[in-house]
Amino acid sequence: MRLYKETFRLFRKDKFLWAVLLAYNVLSMANIGYWAKVDLGIGSMLEHTRMILMLCPQFLLLYLILSYEFCSRQHRANLAETLVATGGGRANQPAIVQLAVLTTVLFINFLAVTGLNLFLTSLSFTASRTVDAGHIGAVYIVKCMFVNVFLISLIGVLLGLVLSKIQKRVVGYGVIMGVALVVSYLLEEISMIVMVLTDYAVNLSDLLDLFQIMPTGLNYQINSAFGFPIMTYRVCLILFWCLVMILILLVRDSKNKRSIKTLIGLACCIAALIGYALPSSRVDMSLSSSGSVMADQHYYEVGQYRIGEREGGFEVERYRMDLDVHRLLKAKVTMDVSRCRKEYRFTLSHSYEVERVTDAQGKEMAFDRDGDALLVDNRRANTKRITVEYHGANEAYYSNSQGMNLHGSFPYYPISGYRQITEDGLLMNPLFLEQDAWFEIRVHTPKQVYSNLRQQEDGSWTGMSNGPTLLSGLYTSTVKNGVEIVYAPLSGWNADALDAVTKAVRKAGYRDCKVFITPIMNREDSAVSEEQILTRNYFEDVSELEV
Repeated sequence: MRLYKETFRLFRKDKFLWAVLLAYNVLSMANIGYWAKVDLGIGSMLEHTRMILMLCPQFLLLYLILSYEFCSRQHRANLAETLVATGGGRANQPAIVQLAVLTTVLFINFLAVTGLNLFLTSLSFTASRTVDAGHIGAVYIVKCMFVNVFLISLIGVLLGLVLSKIQKRVVGYGVIMGVALVVSYLLEEISMIVMVLTDYAVNLSDLLDLFQIMPTGLNYQINSAFGFPIMTYRVCLILFWCLVMILILLVRDSKNKRSIKTLIGLACCIAALIGYALPSSRVDMSLSSSGSVMADQHYYEVGQYRIGEREGGFEVERYRMDLDVHRLLKAKVTMDVSRCRKEYRFTLSHSYEVERVTDAQGKEMAFDRDGDALLVDNRRANTKRITVEYHGANEAYYSNSQGMNLHGSFPYYPISGYRQITEDGLLMNPLFLEQDAWFEIRVHTPKQVYSNLRQQEDGSWTGMSNGPTLLSGLYTSTVKNGVEIVYAPLSGWNADALDAVTKAVRKAGYRDCKVFITPIMNREDSAVSEEQILTRNYFEDVSELEV
């Protein structure tokens, strides 16, 4: 503690570093405050969060330079050795103390920025008369800021400590300039240009993904039902780079390169890398051909995929679905069909990889998978009960621990026959079931789920339906004019807007249906039936909603 206080006092006395830190924060926050005043109460309640996230590269570079300068000055003044002499004599103790001091400064900065964000967002709530958004918005904003401001800036602190060990300042600042290039959004622009020039044959976004620690898609329409990605894979990627810096410090300061500390550090790096690399449902609103905006368009329009529509010759009368939604969707779907056929034709989005298909006795059945088509051979089993196990995630109809966007009109579960989901990846065909079926669904996910089915006491969702819609994330629900509506309050929905929607629904004669306001994912995927209405979250056009 004595070393920590002494080091913090030294940092506090450095007027130049404090001037840089305060000047940047005052100027950037004043700019955000100005634009917040201009845009107050307009659009998404996450607009202020987006503006701060755009500064993430600058925050990283700010703390990289502060850390590098502070630690280098201590090293040159021989203060580090003095502090070691007063402490326990461990060679790496100054680095630990310096890290603690700089992390404290960063945490105070994080609290200030987050506090400003929450204050401006609360003003937007008041100005727009948004309902039911306070608790949902506050909890999410704090989590988002911690991942994207604190953790990302911590990489800068650790990298500054590493660079301070380099004697030549020219080399140190050369590395800093290289980091500035990597963390900027210039690489994203370059990868987009290369992708267009090569007609989408070369996707550098996938190759550069390991260095993409910054939030992407900030220039696209905000998905207020999901927010900005803070899923496990992103946290693991950021922690991976933090741990790499720590490992470098451990190796440099350790006489035994194979010490316990070094091996533990290496193991942690590998664990974080695995956590990042494991398959995940990602919501990437950049223009990458594998991102949420362009993936389906690339698959159907550029790839010219067509399923070749055919009737199934049967209907599914009963579905029993067990869905695990954490990193991605893992599903086990058991279906009872109306007629026994030699082969069963199903439509299941190509985004999902089928692991196996079994009959009523649990024996495996042969199957063939071609894009959205699933063909099951029933000649040996001769069964009317089929179980399909699969996993995966569609880029727009995502399913992860942060949220779900599974529409009842989208075949995230097998439906009878071969049916074209879309021809261009933009205009989605509403693939409701032609005949209602009985659904019994269990969803294992950390988020509250909203559905057109009825939730039972045991947590399952049951009922007759033309397609189960499952949404989770930054949602809430309310009943207006006798119509239940599920919406994302952070989009800026107020009582007048909700009244406009529900009155339009009742006027059109849809009195017993449930309305789901779903996010804009660069898809024309509104779908209307007597049971449910799925409409995109065009807040500006709420009063003109047509059903």
